[in-house]
Amino acid sequence: MRHRLTVVPAGLVLAVAAMMGAGGPSDPQPSGESLLDERFGMQIAPIYLLLRGDVQADLKLEPRQIAAARNLAASLMERGRRLRGMPEQAARTERLNIDEQMAGWLRHALSEAQQERLSQVTLQWEGATAFGRSAVADYLELNEQQQSALGLLLRETEQVRRKRRLSPLEVDKITARARTVLTPDQQQKWKAVIGPSCRFRFGGTQPANEGAAPAPRVTARPTTAPHR
Repeated sequence: MRHRLTVVPAGLVLAVAAMMGAGGPSDPQPSGESLLDERFGMQIAPIYLLLRGDVQADLKLEPRQIAAARNLAASLMERGRRLRGMPEQAARTERLNIDEQMAGWLRHALSEAQQERLSQVTLQWEGATAFGRSAVADYLELNEQQQSALGLLLRETEQVRRKRRLSPLEVDKITARARTVLTPDQQQKWKAVIGPSCRFRFGGTQPANEGAAPAPRVTARPTTAPHR
């Protein structure tokens, strides 16, 4: 049985695009550290994960797909920067257009298997924050008590994140805490929907079950995307 939960979230493209600064998606940080590393455990637009070498390898992307993903990310970031100063209604419409462009590209540029795997990898990357998505809450059939407990954990995590960067190991521990809120049946559904572990790499190291490739240069620290 295939477990499908597509993650192409409205509103997240610009949460990333607006903080990318002036650097292009192929311009790595001199230190080897990337914005995407800093966003481990946070909600993220799937297109940006395709800029990472570890994710590219996991999805077995072809060079043409990688080049196209970089071009699209650069285009979305440029459109995101143009939102500044737009009237609210116009900006909202443009955000939806950007999200639709990303979703359309993912559907046409990736195979069905790659799309499903990207959704799995996105959920693994987000960890506990993925439980803040309405689509995930609905899929797991979280009750009000569970959603309240998870919401409290996410708020506490965000308070810590505002003070300092969380290590990959800390993010993994927070995700493990979040999973304890789930029933055994929900934990099995979650395990099935995230698939095999993606070995993310961060700055030459990797956490126990996940792990960094060149990513865009940034000029501002990231802010947390809204939970959806």
